[in-house]
Amino acid sequence: MPILRGVSIAIPAERITAIVGPPGCGKSTLVDLICGYARPDSGDILFEGRSIAGLLPTQIAAAGLVRTFEQGNLYDQLTVADHLILSARNSDVSSDQPYQQWRKDSQIMKEGLRILATVGLTSAPLNTRVGTLSPWQRKRLDLALVLLEPRSLVFWEEPMQGLSEEHVERIRGRIARLRELEKTVVLTTADECHATRLADQVIDLSAVGGRTNESIGTTQISEPEYR
Repeated sequence: MPILRGVSIAIPAERITAIVGPPGCGKSTLVDLICGYARPDSGDILFEGRSIAGLLPTQIAAAGLVRTFEQGNLYDQLTVADHLILSARNSDVSSDQPYQQWRKDSQIMKEGLRILATVGLTSAPLNTRVGTLSPWQRKRLDLALVLLEPRSLVFWEEPMQGLSEEHVERIRGRIARLRELEKTVVLTTADECHATRLADQVIDLSAVGGRTNESIGTTQISEPEYR
């Protein structure tokens, strides 16, 4: 059974959009398709008027469309500063500049500190190893990495998953801050109440071509592609 069929959505610029639906309806699959981690069987994906269907994730990221991952994609043994440097370097995939030269680039650190403040991660020094961060701090770092310029569209997967109510409230505050900065951000979540409170636009994936509760009930949803 196809996970997505005939999905057609539009993401407005400088707004917060939430894609909602029950676990297994295809939210992660949709993000994978848009960001180049999977290829659609048919149809097209347009970003700023250009087709990106079938491009590699690195090519799509270089164009300015990036994502976080539901389970995070951080390296425990590296520091916060290391992550900022690697993320900045990935925005220029053609560069062969040695890593140590990037590490001495004060502009990267300046921009990184600004973004860390934007997401509310000022309690962890740059030399902090990521493996020592709390889940709440890791989510904020993950977001900071994809907000580094020149990123113009950010997919933030399940930002509130696994957090306490106190930290969920803080996430709401960060999202409100992103709205003030006129960032284009797409959230995925199974919680429609949270989505309605946070987003300028809410898209129910089950209603536009994702799998419905009925179809999910007839298939096994423990496999990675059905997350």
